[in-house]
Amino acid sequence: MESTIALILAHLLADFPLQTNLLYELKRSTTAGLWLHSGMHAVTAFLLTGLRWDLWYVWLFLLVSHALTDWVKLNSKIKKQWVSFLVDQTVHILVMVLIARWQPTLTSALPRGILYPAFALAWLPAILMFLWVYADEVVHDLAQTHSRPPNWARWMQANLLQTSRVSGYPAILVAIIGILLT
Repeated sequence: MESTIALILAHLLADFPLQTNLLYELKRSTTAGLWLHSGMHAVTAFLLTGLRWDLWYVWLFLLVSHALTDWVKLNSKIKKQWVSFLVDQTVHILVMVLIARWQPTLTSALPRGILYPAFALAWLPAILMFLWVYADEVVHDLAQTHSRPPNWARWMQANLLQTSRVSGYPAILVAIIGILLT
């Protein structure tokens, strides 16, 4: 169970607070950016599961599967961005579960007392990012019809992107402390 939690934590950290706006734009515009982002996922998972060099093929699988999933999302014809977001995140999390089941000897580098709080903290930026994506889409859709977006959507569009980034820093800090203490 801890390996699944550690892998999902690695995903949440790499996909939200560690993915800066610059990296996101680089990922969208270049293949190198996509591979860099996916490499960050593999490295983060490698760190949070105990530096298992012998499982190099797992980290390669993670890197390639993440790149492929993001490439599909970036080239998707799904019109609703919030739906695309949820599908993308579901696939990534299922890959983490698959890896944990495929490699039963994989463990967490973090003790339970640090792993679970970091895991709980790491969901906040993901939820805030989803809400930002949803609000951004509401504002843009209503602008197309020349309707005034509701205040809540404009506020969320203006504030949640940066809040999502900053809210992930405590989870990163807890994970770093956990790694340093082990």
